[in-house]
Amino acid sequence: LTSRQFLLLFMMMFNGVFFGIFIAGNYKIINLENLSDKVLTFAGAIGAIGNALARIVCSSLQDKYGFKRIYGPILYIQIVTCLMMYYFRESSIFYSLFVFLAFFAEGAHFAMFPTVAVNIFGVENGGQIFTYMFFCVPLSAIASGVVVSYQEAIGVDSIFYLAGFLTLINMILLPYLKEQELVPK
Repeated sequence: LTSRQFLLLFMMMFNGVFFGIFIAGNYKIINLENLSDKVLTFAGAIGAIGNALARIVCSSLQDKYGFKRIYGPILYIQIVTCLMMYYFRESSIFYSLFVFLAFFAEGAHFAMFPTVAVNIFGVENGGQIFTYMFFCVPLSAIASGVVVSYQEAIGVDSIFYLAGFLTLINMILLPYLKEQELVPK
């Protein structure tokens, strides 16, 4: 639990799910003035499909190509979504697309991190390690909630920039992750 790889995975999971958790809880609230509830409900429905699709597609691709080769593009999708979604909030088509992409990226995180934990720490330890690592999800949700409570003071767009910054940190950290098993077989 004190290894560099555990701390790296923990930080990357925290940073990575921050945006998805923020969007899941707020995609309607931050856009009620621009789009109808019907459009926002549709956006949420296709977002849920994106989340489920990512869990299937990304986990399958990760098995074939490895964590880094799949997670890198997910981070690019997420940072583009973070930086553009707020500015396209008046377009029902683009906003729905960005909700889909935000949920897709969130689903990818939940699908890929358990496997990489097992790949790094071994079958014997990976499941237990991920249980501890998963604690970052409620911490990220709490952080998102705290940031949202200040949205009037900092502006909603600042929350998107923060999520983009956290995603950028993951892009910087990704090369330092060692995918191979640390525990000898």
